[in-house]
Amino acid sequence: MYDRLKLRSRLCALFFALLLVLAAPFGQLSPAHAQEPCDTEPCAPAAAGQKGAIRIGYTQFAPFSRSDMTGIAVGYSIDLLRLLLEPRGYSLTFVPFDNPSDLLQALERGDVDATSLLGINAARREVGAFSDIIQPLSISVFVTHDGPRIDDVSDLSGLRIGSSDGSHPAHLVQQLENVTFVPVASTNGLLLPLLSNDVDGIAAPVEAVLHAAARAHLSDRIRQSIALQEVDGAILVDPDQPQVLADLNRAIASEQASGRIALLQERWFSASTPPLTSRERLVGFLAALCVIGVGAYWAKLHFGVLRTARISKARADRLHEALNETGATLLIADKDMRPVWWNDNYLRNFPKQLPLLNRHTRLPELIEASLMNGTQDHLPFEEAHAQASEIVEKLKIGAEIEANRFTTDGKILRSRTRMLPSGEYVVIAVDVTSFVRANEELKETAEKLAFANERLDKFSKIAAHDLKTPVRNIRELHKWIQADMADHDLELPAEVQESFDHATTLLNQQDRLISDLLDYSKSSHLTVPESFDPAERLEAIAQLSSIPKGFSIAWPTSMPRLCCNPTAFDIVLRNLLSNAVKHHDRATGTITVIAEAKEALCHISVRDDGPGIPEQYLKRIFEPFETLQSRSGGESSGGTGLGLSFIHDTVARWGGTVAAKSRDGARGTCFTFSVPLAQPLAGDPGVVALSA
Repeated sequence: MYDRLKLRSRLCALFFALLLVLAAPFGQLSPAHAQEPCDTEPCAPAAAGQKGAIRIGYTQFAPFSRSDMTGIAVGYSIDLLRLLLEPRGYSLTFVPFDNPSDLLQALERGDVDATSLLGINAARREVGAFSDIIQPLSISVFVTHDGPRIDDVSDLSGLRIGSSDGSHPAHLVQQLENVTFVPVASTNGLLLPLLSNDVDGIAAPVEAVLHAAARAHLSDRIRQSIALQEVDGAILVDPDQPQVLADLNRAIASEQASGRIALLQERWFSASTPPLTSRERLVGFLAALCVIGVGAYWAKLHFGVLRTARISKARADRLHEALNETGATLLIADKDMRPVWWNDNYLRNFPKQLPLLNRHTRLPELIEASLMNGTQDHLPFEEAHAQASEIVEKLKIGAEIEANRFTTDGKILRSRTRMLPSGEYVVIAVDVTSFVRANEELKETAEKLAFANERLDKFSKIAAHDLKTPVRNIRELHKWIQADMADHDLELPAEVQESFDHATTLLNQQDRLISDLLDYSKSSHLTVPESFDPAERLEAIAQLSSIPKGFSIAWPTSMPRLCCNPTAFDIVLRNLLSNAVKHHDRATGTITVIAEAKEALCHISVRDDGPGIPEQYLKRIFEPFETLQSRSGGESSGGTGLGLSFIHDTVARWGGTVAAKSRDGARGTCFTFSVPLAQPLAGDPGVVALSA
């Protein structure tokens, strides 16, 4: 039933609007003499001596002034100017304008010499000189009968008030706080936006609105709410026409004294409705045809429209339910940032905003209220207003605003506000409470892990020192035993000497294991990159690698500057050199180091002429505690299996890679690792080989 009444109301509004449009060019609510304005007593014949032609600008402002269907100027102001000036020898030419704004611009340019009756204000005095006061004009606000109740000027806050562009009522509306001014092309077109709900009210002279409503038979659909101001009305004259102004003032005084101006006012603003003119009867006939056509069309489409409306409403309800089920919180605002739709989740999460939404409060005020009275935010007005203004300006240029919003029940919503391609605005909020809580827990866990790693690092250093101390003492004890035996010229049996040497080997292996474990635990700290020249460190690396006398190393003659931790680089290269010697099956050998710079990396290769590594073990050698046996004796190589694992992890941390190549049946192994260059190579990224 509600939808049906709403549809009928809209059709009625369209019908009356059509009547208004059709009636605008025809007839007028005026005395019978209006077709020939100067054939009655108030308009005396022109004087014999002509003073010249003057141009009078007028607006579409019935019943004061307007153009009829033939383009002739008619109305109270037109007859008034003829009464005042034509008997004084002036020839009048009337120039039409849509609204006072255009009229005042024409007067300022000199396109016209005077205007029709206008309300006096300071802004207009800057354009021309007003004549003596002719009569007062009452400015009021009108609304529809079912429109908002307005008892005071403060009740206009938040409303959209329409008025003729450049008119005195428009000037008054623009001075009101929190009132949206909607310019209308002319006073004659004020009723249409009011009846179609494009504006909440209109501001205009009382006579003009009542005249337009009576002509369209819409007097019962509008009502006068409050009076804004009573302003004096006069004729505005070009300041370069002082003679015209002087003659006009003398004529005003004379005609007011004679009572002719009062008689003209009575005839034009009589409360009684005159008989229909032939033009008005034509309008009535056309209106009847429109009624018949609309009725036939209504009869044809009535049930179809209702059925379509029910289907559309059902679809909208289902969409609404589906959006609620997603858990999303939604609000849509129009191009003026006024909320037009919101779902149940929005009201459930932000119940404090319900009164503001019901008043169609714009987005800037909603954001401002949220910053002042939100669950988390309690900003002072000035700061909240500044932040809201900044957010709105970003939205207008297409930016997307993201923020965390907190609900009264403790949920955290991640909201996104942006402008749609249609120019409207949308607010989408998603519940991220679980993600935020998980992130906080993850952060707390990370802090605990960092603390545990720090304690583990300290422990590893202490443990390594404590473990190496007894090993070092036992090694020294072995040396003392050997020295004492040498001093007494004692020789151990072969089996005992072999066991003694084996114990020494085990001690050395234990010492290497502890050192490798310590290096492996410290590898996470060897990640601070520095720019350095590796060639300056090669000699020290060779000395610390304990290369036997039977082995030779071929170094690059020069190397590019690298970007990694220098200590980590030394450990990686030293381990590779030691491995090449340790896993060699001969007393002599050659190790070759080659550096190749390509793009942003330097690839460093360590090649040996040892027995090589079986292919099936190449992928396993970089895992912790993986060791290989020599090809000759079948015994373990004596390593701990942590060196290559340390190399792999360290190179990965500075962004490089490490790999090993060896062919079955052929001697030699090549380990290659990459290091970032301090500066990428310029020009073509070719390969530059730097070898011994």
